[in-house]
Amino acid sequence: MKVYIGPYHHWFQPYRWAKKLLRWWNKVEIADRINLAEYENIDRFARKNLRWLRAIEDWVDARYTRKIQIRIDEYDTWSMDNTLSGIILPMLKQLKQTKHGSAMVDDDDVPDELKSTSAEPLTEAQKATGYTDNNVHKRWDWVMGEMIWAFEQIVDDESESQFHSDADPTEPRNEPGLELEEAMRRSKFDVDGYKTWYARKNRGLTLFGKYFEALWD
Repeated sequence: MKVYIGPYHHWFQPYRWAKKLLRWWNKVEIADRINLAEYENIDRFARKNLRWLRAIEDWVDARYTRKIQIRIDEYDTWSMDNTLSGIILPMLKQLKQTKHGSAMVDDDDVPDELKSTSAEPLTEAQKATGYTDNNVHKRWDWVMGEMIWAFEQIVDDESESQFHSDADPTEPRNEPGLELEEAMRRSKFDVDGYKTWYARKNRGLTLFGKYFEALWD
């Protein structure tokens, strides 16, 4: 496999730079949404008064082509799930560290303490501006953590070995050497632990599929 994917955006972003400058000047942070109403006001001001900057940026965007070159070799698909996992895992980790927003995660996909119904009630101002709840970022962080954990298990070839143990040394042996069938009979396997591990891994992969289109920054 050989993959080259160039930068997604060009560096020239005057409209976005201007909005960031306005947020900085007014001390409005997007991460914690301290003042959501003020944040929305800045966006409306930019759309109304900085349209010419947006037009310049769109003109440059329309003439920019992202460079993508991909070559797939036959051996890349011998174990395609493992090959892709080795690429997906570091991308998920980087996205979790650098993301600037959160996806809308269903309550059914997270523990009770992270559900929207467990968050503090919204104020009238928050409801008026379309704010969701104070657990929205926590839900997405938890989902991404489960995705990352699942792919870590896949790329680790020894992840299942934790549920196997060698034959009990206290059991008597008929011969100095233990035959394969006898070793398998005497070996220990943590069935309950494996089922719990597998269920969590499967859940992480299911979440990855469900929120695949939300994996962007």
